[in-house]
Amino acid sequence: VKGAPLFRETNPQPRKHTLWQAANDFTGGQAVTY
Repeated sequence: VKGAPLFRETNPQPRKHTLWQAANDFTGGQAVTY
């Protein structure tokens, strides 16, 4: 349980960053306005 919250906080952080960068390239920068 002690390692669960740590893994959860470290998992969505980098995953969201990759999703944001991918969306930015997919929409051509329109993701920033979204």
